Amino acid sequence: MQSYKTKRFKSLFLCSVFLFFVFLAGCDKLPFLSNLFPAKTNKQSTPTLETPTIQGTLLAKVDNWVLTLEDYNQKIQDLRQVYPDFKVESFDDKKTLLEELIRQQLLVQDAKLRQLDRKKEVSLAVEEFRRGLLVREIINVLTEDIKIEPKEIENYYNQFKDSFRESQQWRVREIVVSTQDQAKQILIEALKGGDFASLATQYSKSPSASKGGDLGFIAQAKFPQLDAVLSTLEVGGISNVVKGPDGFYIVKLEERKGGKEKPLSDVWDEIKEGLTVMKQSQKLQDYITKLKQNAKIEIHEDLLR
Repeated sequence: MQSYKTKRFKSLFLCSVFLFFVFLAGCDKLPFLSNLFPAKTNKQSTPTLETPTIQGTLLAKVDNWVLTLEDYNQKIQDLRQVYPDFKVESFDDKKTLLEELIRQQLLVQDAKLRQLDRKKEVSLAVEEFRRGLLVREIINVLTEDIKIEPKEIENYYNQFKDSFRESQQWRVREIVVSTQDQAKQILIEALKGGDFASLATQYSKSPSASKGGDLGFIAQAKFPQLDAVLSTLEVGGISNVVKGPDGFYIVKLEERKGGKEKPLSDVWDEIKEGLTVMKQSQKLQDYITKLKQNAKIEIHEDLLR
């Protein structure tokens, strides 16, 4: 059985998460929030005590504000659409969310009684919120019919196969010395069969010398020229002398892993999502271009300097 402190912490955490979701992110996808941000009006906002009409199963009522069970469930569904991991399943979680909605309504009512909704900064913020909702809604309307055909996904995959590879890693040993002549002599010794690790311990000035030059597995070399060298080396191969930021390098490729091509089935959803965004962006840009042609736009860019 959960202790009181554990339940209380969970309750507070759920409330905090809910408030964060509602007010800091995803507002455009939460239709019920529009009830808290009505259209701008010139009339004074005076609370009314008229009995509200209840359409559905009454779950809670605060003065003239009504919350039905149907609306409550819809709020949860809206949140889950934006945040799939948002879980309100147990009775305690549902009760906590209900209490939070009631507390929220009490604060809204009190703010209106204090006429805070008529403060300039609040009005501006509400108007910006409404503008954002309208923009997102028109974007949804314009792009809702965009479809990606399977053939498009296959063609994209075949065209950009190299970009759908697992990340590659190399296990590398290095020898770093100050002069090119010294590096060449060490390279000759290594190519004659000298133990690379021993040579690194004896000659290298890199911190890795104490480990026989072993860098472990790396996903990226210290500088671009070395990346190119590692990409062409066979396992067990030793590079030529390469000039780098800390001197002259010789590297040995001990092992390679990753770099395999991902099958189409593994990246299908990723490609589909990417193509959808590309099509949406292009359609939106084309539409805005048409709107510009029919609008009277006046811009004074010099004022931005």
